[in-house]
Amino acid sequence: PMLICDEEVFFALEDLAARYFNYETQVWVKDFRVVELFKSKFNEYWKKGKKV
Repeated sequence: PMLICDEEVFFALEDLAARYFNYETQVWVKDFRVVELFKSKFNEYWKKGKKV
């Protein structure tokens, strides 16, 4: 489970997103449950994020 509580963790999630979109061949991304959980969590916190 991922707990997002501050900007530092958010940037870590953002880094995960970059890896996910760039390296879809990684084993864990092949698990659709992980992908769906990640997408939902990322979208949820992306909307809460502030543009810089």
